[in-house]
Amino acid sequence: MGIVIAPDGNIWYVNGSKNSVVKLEPGPPSGITGGDHLSWHLFPNPTSGIVNVRLSNESSNAILTVDDLLGNRMTEQVVSSTQAEIVDMTGWPSGTYVVTVKTDGGNDVRKVTLVR
Repeated sequence: MGIVIAPDGNIWYVNGSKNSVVKLEPGPPSGITGGDHLSWHLFPNPTSGIVNVRLSNESSNAILTVDDLLGNRMTEQVVSSTQAEIVDMTGWPSGTYVVTVKTDGGNDVRKVTLVR
């Protein structure tokens, strides 16, 4: 298993137990809406522990997951388009985490950096 960050910023994750290579495609910088199928905001980024996630009004309920760069699931929760969700990262080690929002319309992935 291992992680490689390409010169263009793409993150590649090698999962030895599943014999697979996964390309993690981060979205645009936080605070800017995502792809064509999903609009959401992630702030502040970088963070010292608390991150807010807000779906746009036209987005439906979604599943939010946060994984470390080794693929370990740190949290998973349902987010609603009617309110901001808080992700408490205060007990986590400093580093970069992969935030994924999954809806019926597709998935969008972004990176968040936790600094102390």
